[in-house]
Amino acid sequence: DTIPFLYLSTLGSAVVLAIYNLLAGNELLGYSNDTYFLFVVYGIGVQVVGWMFINYAQGYVKATIVSTILLGQPLVTAVIAALFLAEVLTVYHYIGSAIVLGGIYVVQL
Repeated sequence: DTIPFLYLSTLGSAVVLAIYNLLAGNELLGYSNDTYFLFVVYGIGVQVVGWMFINYAQGYVKATIVSTILLGQPLVTAVIAALFLAEVLTVYHYIGSAIVLGGIYVVQL
């Protein structure tokens, strides 16, 4: 089942990250209300909805296809950041992108 798996994996990740950040001395409180709002929006939008679709897809698409397509996430993120946030991509981004795309191609052969 997608929902119980998503719940348990998200809860486990949150606990591990909370412990790590507490031990590292990172601040967990004291942000503005706008920042907390964005935390919730990103958490629900990206984590919950995004991973729910990915987990759902794994029930209908081969795991090898889903997992290799997920490797393309950083590429898509970089392109979106360049287009909408004026991020400057370096030669390392292009080299890494070529390696990832080559890997996806090889796996899908």
